[in-house]
Amino acid sequence: MGYKAIIIYGNPEYYKRFGFKTSKEYNITNKEKKYPAALLVLELYSNSLNGINGIFEEGIVYEIQEKELEEFEKGFDRKEKKVTESQERFMEIANKYL
Repeated sequence: MGYKAIIIYGNPEYYKRFGFKTSKEYNITNKEKKYPAALLVLELYSNSLNGINGIFEEGIVYEIQEKELEEFEKGFDRKEKKVTESQERFMEIANKYL
């Protein structure tokens, strides 16, 4: 399909075992022009990102409108929100910059 790489937000401690590297290694920032530790890149073939740098933009689908979210959640039974240890660790990593 012509893709050169995969870019994700994830736990680097987990995804590095599959070959993902920090976005800073490829000079790819988020839209705030920062290098979040959780922004990871995997080249799909050797040297496919040579000479490439830029900004990773998630797209508007990830922009959450709080009022729309509240309305959407009204359609579900109320549940206690729990945060797992792995979710806490991800939030810690996601808010760290390299």
